[in-house]
Amino acid sequence: MLVKSSKGPWIACDLDKTLATYPPKHGQVIGDPIPNVVQRMKKYLREGKTVKIFTARVGPPRTQTEISTFTYALDTWCNKVFGQTLPVTCTKDHFVEEIWDDRAVQVVPNTGEILEDTVEMLKRQLKAKQ
Repeated sequence: MLVKSSKGPWIACDLDKTLATYPPKHGQVIGDPIPNVVQRMKKYLREGKTVKIFTARVGPPRTQTEISTFTYALDTWCNKVFGQTLPVTCTKDHFVEEIWDDRAVQVVPNTGEILEDTVEMLKRQLKAKQ
């Protein structure tokens, strides 16, 4: 089910290399599920949270036919993995609460500081105190 916007909070989970392996096996449209992330998304779903598949595979420059073919395959995959279809989008909005992605770099809000750099600095400080 392709969606364009939200009306409430949701969690974005990237498909390729985060929720499913990539590159897919020969002839496979979507790779095998990645258990740790699947379990986390199932937990969110059990808690009543909205989880959406976040993927560039439904965005430009793809044609509507390509997108429809992919979303059918994704719906089939989600039914097999989650027992239900999940909404799919390639855009975020102000309702997104978390983004699970293999490419994201988390920035401390309103500072431009990279969270990973801050964590590493704190680890070094702790080690120096020991």
